[in-house]
Amino acid sequence: MNAGAFSGDMSQVVHEVTVLDADGRLHTLTCDELCFRYRGSSLLGSGLIVISATLCLKPGDPDAIRSEMARYRDYRLLTQPVGRTLGSTFKGVVTDQGIRSAGWYIEQAGLKGYRIGDAQFSDRHANFIMNLGRATSADVQGLTETALLRVEQASGVRLEYEIQIVEPDTGFNHSSPVQAS
Repeated sequence: MNAGAFSGDMSQVVHEVTVLDADGRLHTLTCDELCFRYRGSSLLGSGLIVISATLCLKPGDPDAIRSEMARYRDYRLLTQPVGRTLGSTFKGVVTDQGIRSAGWYIEQAGLKGYRIGDAQFSDRHANFIMNLGRATSADVQGLTETALLRVEQASGVRLEYEIQIVEPDTGFNHSSPVQAS
């Protein structure tokens, strides 16, 4: 996925990964072979399973690192919901000015706090779907499809999933987002 935050992502630290293919064979892929991009890599849709990763980290002052980690944690506690959540549901939207949060578009479409069943777009950050107790996959799918439709109607922007949808019989669905009806 090339997960990232605070102007960094995994492509900056991954040296190589070991993957398992459908035939049970192990392969080692270098960072260059992974073709990292914003919230993606050549692994998405490949059917390969990551077994391990070798990271190249930079040495630094332990106190400075702890301080930076604390700042990031505190910022997240202020801006992101705590509890049972999917995490960041949609990818940020690349604009001429940089990347704008999908949560901003969801909020502009009037969906911040919107709820279907026990699944709800967070009141704190609209790109997080909260499980309020007994949310079902249908509840979550209803929310994401509503966001896709309403955001496109309100702004012309087509959100893309950051989460990976798993279909019961077919495995991972790495295609474009579910069409809203």
